[in-house]
Amino acid sequence: MNTYRIYQVDAFTRTKFEGNPAGVVANADGLSDKQMQSIARELNNSETAFILSPDVNSDAEEHDIWVRFFSPMTEVPICGHATVSAHYVYAMENNLPSCVLKQKVAIGILPVEIIQNYSVAEDHGDYSHGDYSIMMTQGEVEISPTVSKQINDDILLALGISEADRDQRCPIQVSSTGHSKVMIGINSEDTLHELTPNMSALASISESVNSNGFFVFALNDAAMNDKTDDSIISHGRMFAPAIGINEDPVTGNANGPLGAYLVKHKILEVDQNGDDQVSFRAIQGEAMGRPGIVNVIVDSENGLPVKVRIGGDAVIAFKTEISV
Repeated sequence: MNTYRIYQVDAFTRTKFEGNPAGVVANADGLSDKQMQSIARELNNSETAFILSPDVNSDAEEHDIWVRFFSPMTEVPICGHATVSAHYVYAMENNLPSCVLKQKVAIGILPVEIIQNYSVAEDHGDYSHGDYSIMMTQGEVEISPTVSKQINDDILLALGISEADRDQRCPIQVSSTGHSKVMIGINSEDTLHELTPNMSALASISESVNSNGFFVFALNDAAMNDKTDDSIISHGRMFAPAIGINEDPVTGNANGPLGAYLVKHKILEVDQNGDDQVSFRAIQGEAMGRPGIVNVIVDSENGLPVKVRIGGDAVIAFKTEISV
């Protein structure tokens, strides 16, 4: 039997029991796929990250860390909040300075920025050790055509809203930066927080759209026009019943694709300052009592999104060990 260090980390927040909880197994070498799946099911977070030594036996390019992600039901290719959580734990355990690591995940080799933040550490009462924010580069941007009218209507019916509730600037489309989500913009933040979706209906629609997640968001136009660093431009909720997640508190793999989607449709104007970049903050989890803030940066070329980075803060809720 081997002993494994397990953390519960709340991502996209500095406050315990807010944001999105993820399990992190800090020393996962030696675990079989079946054992990883069993641990993820036991922890019962939306995702658990397993940190492994670099995969020297694969054709992958050189990397610093290998991370695999499991929901309670299945392995998933990448996960935003679990990436933030895994690299937060890795940085804390190894007392890292600010740096960039290359992580191998199922969709390839992606850079992750470790940002040592002593002002946060002081807030946590742990100034001597340091604390961290994490920024990850997501996968290739892909935005599918607008769904058919039938699927559009089916989604609205499953959400319990009408066409009049939909933000007409925002066609219902699948957007992906490595793990796709269906983008559904609506007019009212109040309506957003009152949603009680038909989860069975959403799960059925997932197969038709080839995407398991439905990201419903309401934009704050005043904040978009303000363009200050602290502006929160969107409020969101994410439902993925087809993979056993009725609602996810704060989803990096939804807010990143949202950024690409908003730039593609020119709802967010790219700064014309030579770097073709836009950044914003998004909040999610309010309806669940677990609010968290995701920082999103979108790089574009010729007005189209080409690279998305997302990130935020994290805090360890607890640590334990398990022998298997």
